[in-house]
This record gives sequence, structure tokens and C-alpha cells, in this order.
Amino acid sequence: MANLRSSLVIGLVVQLAWVPEWPSCAASTSVTSTLTIFTAVAIPGTVAALVVAGLAYEVELSVSWSIIPATLLTSAMATSVGQALANVIPAPRVIDLITNLVIFLVLLFAPIVVA
Repeated sequence: MANLRSSLVIGLVVQLAWVPEWPSCAASTSVTSTLTIFTAVAIPGTVAALVVAGLAYEVELSVSWSIIPATLLTSAMATSVGQALANVIPAPRVIDLITNLVIFLVLLFAPIVVA
């Protein structure tokens, strides 16, 4: 669950902040390259955070094969939503506001349980 939440935050926030500066090209090329770049950037940090948290809180993490499609689908959804919002809203200030709102809401309502 933490993997999906962190991928969601990274995909939405970075996508919203970066699209206004993206050069104009075919929409499918832009979305595909953005999905690939942000997924590749998000995965090492997510894995490192999960490993450090597992060691710090002495939690046993088990990995199954379902994590691969779950991570890819979450990244695709977050990137698609971020791409759509960034392309629809032309004002950079509004995009900055939405970016900060997404960060605040996702982190505020993230269930953090320390036993």
C-alpha cells in the first residue's frame, strides 16, 4: 500500500509541475515517455523507503508478483491524471496550487500506524 501511495504522489505532483515546460509533440509520445521516465524515477526511491522503513520498524515485508502490475497501473493512472490536468489548465499558478493541494491531501489523509 505504501508503494502505491508514494507512486501516486510522485506521478501526480511531478507530472503537474513539469508538463507546462514539455515541448509540443504527439500526445501519445509525450504520455508514454513521461510514464516511462517517472516510473523509472519513482521505483528506486520507493523501494529504498520501504526497505529503510522495514528495517527501522522491524516489519517483515513480503513481495509477491502482483506488485509489478500494481505499481505499473498506479504509475500509469497517476501520470495520466497529472498529464490531463496539466494540459487542460493553462495557468502555471493554478497548477502549482493543485500540486500543493495534492501533496497536502495525500500526506494528510495517509494512514500512518505505528504499533
